[in-house]
Amino acid sequence: MTESIDFIKILLVEDNEGDIRLAREALAGSKVRNELPQYCNS
Repeated sequence: MTESIDFIKILLVEDNEGDIRLAREALAGSKVRNELPQYCNS
C-alpha cells in the first residue's frame, strides 16, 4: 500500500531573492500543496 502525501512543508535556505522567487514559482505549479515560509537572518 502506498501512502499519499497531500501537503508538505519546505525549508528553503537561500540568500538570493531571485532564487527564492524562482522556487516559489516552480512550487506554485506543482500538484502537491506546500508551505514555503521565508525567514530573514538580519
